[in-house]
Amino acid sequence: PFRDYVYWVHAQDQQKAESFWKKELQGFNNPTPLPLSITDTPRKGYGREEFAFDEEFTSALGDAAKSRRLTLNTVLQGAWAILLNRYSGEDDIVFGSTVSGSPPAFSEAETMVGLFINTLPIRIGVRSEQALSDWLSELQIKQAEIREYEYSSLVDIHKWSGLNPGVPLFRTIVVYENVPVKRSL
Repeated sequence: PFRDYVYWVHAQDQQKAESFWKKELQGFNNPTPLPLSITDTPRKGYGREEFAFDEEFTSALGDAAKSRRLTLNTVLQGAWAILLNRYSGEDDIVFGSTVSGSPPAFSEAETMVGLFINTLPIRIGVRSEQALSDWLSELQIKQAEIREYEYSSLVDIHKWSGLNPGVPLFRTIVVYENVPVKRSL
C-alpha cells in the first residue's frame, strides 16, 4: 500500500535533509528569471513549451552523452542552465526538476500506485571558462546527491532556503521523461 511509502518518507532523517538543502541553497536570494520578451516586460501567468526530439537526434545525443559517461537528462538540464544563464545574465542558476520520487532504497515503490513525483531545485553555477564536459559531470554528481533527498517536500525545502514565503525557489522547471512508449499507444 502507498501508506508504506508515506511511513518510509517520515522515517527518513529530516535533519540530514534540512542540512543538505540549507547548504545547497546557502546564499541564494532570487529565482533565476527567464525574460519572455526582448523588452524584458514581465508577463502574467504561466506558459508551457513542449518539444519532442526525433528518434535519430535523440539517439545521437544519447550516444554523445554516453561516450562522456553522462545521462541524457544531465545534458538537457545543462542545456537549460546555459539557456537561463544566457537570457538572464546570471551565473548562479536555479531551476526546478521533476523527479520520479520512487527511491531505489524503497524497493516496493515499483509495485505501488500513488503519487511519488516531486519537483526539486537544481542549483548550478555556470562558468564559461570551465570545460563543458567537466561542468556537465559536476551537474550529474549534484543530481546524484539530490537524489538522496528527493523525498523532501518542496514546502520544507523552501522553508529551509531562508527565502520569504512569497518568493519562489524557481521560475522554470525541466521535466525529463525517460519512459519507453510503444508505438502502438
